[in-house]
Amino acid sequence: MRKIAEDALKLLKKSEAEIRRRLTAADGDARIRPESIHKLGEALVLAFPAERVLLIVADYSRKLPALFQGERMELPDGGVALTAPFSRENGAALRRHFPWCAPDVPGEERVIIETDVRQLWRDGSWKSAGREECFPVVEHSMSDEASFAVFASDCRRPFGVWGAAFSAAEAERLQKDGVTFAVLRCVPDFDAAPGDGSEYAARTFVLDDGIGLTIPPAQAAEIAGSYAKTIALSVEFLRRIRVAAAVSLAGSGRRTTAAELLYLSREWMKNGVSVRALEPEWGAAPEPEMLRNAFAVVRSYGHCRLGGDARVKAALGDSGEAVWLRNGD
Repeated sequence: MRKIAEDALKLLKKSEAEIRRRLTAADGDARIRPESIHKLGEALVLAFPAERVLLIVADYSRKLPALFQGERMELPDGGVALTAPFSRENGAALRRHFPWCAPDVPGEERVIIETDVRQLWRDGSWKSAGREECFPVVEHSMSDEASFAVFASDCRRPFGVWGAAFSAAEAERLQKDGVTFAVLRCVPDFDAAPGDGSEYAARTFVLDDGIGLTIPPAQAAEIAGSYAKTIALSVEFLRRIRVAAAVSLAGSGRRTTAAELLYLSREWMKNGVSVRALEPEWGAAPEPEMLRNAFAVVRSYGHCRLGGDARVKAALGDSGEAVWLRNGD
């Protein structure tokens, strides 16, 4: 590490492109990846994934960039280096000095894909590379790791950080901690007493592709009772959260019906809130008709993307429907 720091010190006045070429050429054991070398003012920052450290080199102490923490190394002619481990504090410093290493909020036109950071370390690019409509997100606990991987790979494509919460307050804490795609997990209360479903009872809702959805009175009352707490919790969540938001019903133990999706979507509209993505409970094997009805509902009333995994993607086939793809699928 000292030899690399001393070689880097001699090249500080050169352009980043020339530093990358000459420093990697002088690196006998190929520890340095050219794309991991970045100039920062009059300092140089390099990433060493194998050692899990950043090496920061400047020609004297006052030119070391602020906020990074690590072990100092004195170099010839007053030069100095800092070896900064891949830590939470140094992840924050990296995002401060290199804003493109910080997560973004996914745009409304993007398909959100959960991605494994290990894939970025391995390939130097996100799984969705080449598909501009896709927006990769990594799990909250890997947010610092993602920043280091983005920096070391010089990967300038936007990415996000997702986190799951069970309440609006918990989601707000995640947001303050850097989450840009918050997922509220809700479990309907199927044992609840029937509610007031009169607005939906025996009414036929015509969806935008001509599908007619009629909800019998008993089913409307059951849905209103089962989803009363879900509506209250999700409305509070959607009103308070300021990043991209999704609601997940996965794990509820019972397939989400088109009538339930319609109820949720219309109740959210009535309360003046919107959701970026909605993940139903699809069951073990999503059926094409079930998918068709679900997408017809959200196109008509939800104006959001539906979430799913590889099973949903396979069932969709070439239909062209856009989904929020979970678990990197």
